[in-house]
Amino acid sequence: MGWVIFIPAFLGQLYVGFVIEQVVDGKITNGQAAEVLGLTKRQIIRLKERMKTEGVAGLAHKNRGRIPKHAVPKETKEKVAMLARGPLRDASCQQVAELLEEFYGTTLSAKSVGRILKQAGIPLAHTHRAPKRQKSRDRMPQEGLLAQIDAFLPGFIERFNRRFALAPADPTSAYAPGPSLTRLKCIC
Repeated sequence: MGWVIFIPAFLGQLYVGFVIEQVVDGKITNGQAAEVLGLTKRQIIRLKERMKTEGVAGLAHKNRGRIPKHAVPKETKEKVAMLARGPLRDASCQQVAELLEEFYGTTLSAKSVGRILKQAGIPLAHTHRAPKRQKSRDRMPQEGLLAQIDAFLPGFIERFNRRFALAPADPTSAYAPGPSLTRLKCIC
């Protein structure tokens, strides 16, 4: 089992650079570096090649500092927020997405519209609420109370058995009531 090392985020790139430098110098193997950094051997080989050609700067992610290609443009976010405050105030996220595509030629998912509105601090017109849970009734605390509630059962069971059941092998009742609560002194 390998070591687990926790490194502060600001030291992460320095640490990765140090470990890859050790691999390049031949002081540790690709497998050891992979285990220490939590990467695969193939990723270590790629980082080692980048370190040789570009130096420590080659270890940084190539998209660092760039806006992701799939990000929603700022103008679109502002347009959605403006419409949601104005004419589409009572529309759901799905309706806003459909109207944006139909009238403005902007294709966004309902989830993206909801995320934009939430970031802008605009309350959503239609939200799903969790169903209210109903509390079940408390159990009867004493045997006597349960017997009072179920007083109709003996007659019902006899009538039901006469109509539908086969004759029992032993006609005595299987139910044996417990001792009276007044006679019990201690139940341990």
